[in-house]
Amino acid sequence: MKGKTLVMAAIAVVGFMSVNSCGDKSAQLAAQRLTVAQQAYEAGDFVSARQEIDSIRILYPAVADVRRSALELQQRIELKEQTRSLNYEDSILAVARKSLAELLPAYTLERDTAYQDMGNWVIPSQNPEKNLSRSYLRAQVAEDGRLMLISTYRGGSYIHHRSIKVSVGEMYCQSEESDDCYEYEDLGIRYEKCNLHPGMDGGVAAFIATNRDASNMSLVLNGNKGAVKVPLTAQDRKAIASLYDLSNLLLFINEHQAIRDESERRVQFVTQHLEAESQE
Repeated sequence: MKGKTLVMAAIAVVGFMSVNSCGDKSAQLAAQRLTVAQQAYEAGDFVSARQEIDSIRILYPAVADVRRSALELQQRIELKEQTRSLNYEDSILAVARKSLAELLPAYTLERDTAYQDMGNWVIPSQNPEKNLSRSYLRAQVAEDGRLMLISTYRGGSYIHHRSIKVSVGEMYCQSEESDDCYEYEDLGIRYEKCNLHPGMDGGVAAFIATNRDASNMSLVLNGNKGAVKVPLTAQDRKAIASLYDLSNLLLFINEHQAIRDESERRVQFVTQHLEAESQE
């Protein structure tokens, strides 16, 4: 192994130095630590190997040959760790993507290519055009995993709602107030729609997902001209809970894809650096 050969070469140099420079104690001690670091590396104990390398760097800054070999050993440790991380991320991403492929047929991807760079996954039963006759809560999940709740009110007068509250018995969860709301009137009926962007729902989606089987769940639309209580149907609970699960899976995949990409970048960087050094 090239790394081990370089370590042995550095030790030989230090040994020569010790004989010809009145027994350079620092060089001997640095070489001993390098040997211990190499042994730890070969045993897979990268923490101990790094501790020895750090000690060489701090305690023996003047022993250039040993420090150079220690630096290469440190790079080989990183290469091993990043390769291990890369393999691990590939394995869990394969499982997650398989689960995603099994889930996606239940959703529809809506995307206006003229205005949107990213589409949204929705449940067909919650399509606004199919639900014009009622007040209800729906969800959508962007392709990057961000979940948004949309509350819709239909009634004889405006309530100007800006937040929602979901409850099951004595338990409840309430969103933040949103300023992304609009209202309109059609044939004497007042309509309000309020968008709770990612991070604004106060945990409402998670609450619904946790209590998805609770038949007594209710929704309250809070406005400055009153509050309206709306039943959360089994179909709506199931849809929102399902989209919440999809959101978590997509976020998980994106997070681990980023980790995987960084590991791959580091593997390429260290490999190129080691190859360049070997040619010098």
